[in-house]
Amino acid sequence: MLRPYVLAHNDKWFVFLGCTLIALCTSKDDALAVQREWIRRGQEWDQMEDAPLVATLPDRAPVVAGNGHA
Repeated sequence: MLRPYVLAHNDKWFVFLGCTLIALCTSKDDALAVQREWIRRGQEWDQMEDAPLVATLPDRAPVVAGNGHA
């Protein structure tokens, strides 16, 4: 899981997740609250492993008779 990080510039606080800006805050406390919320959400997503995220393919492709020409 990516961990959100906080950057400050010109009295603004930016919260990034990877290369994506997820929040623009006016105080450090607000930015840290957003960061904590995203970490909590990520931990919830990590616990949801009931449904597979990747489809499984059959072991072999089905046999096709002919090459499509009549």
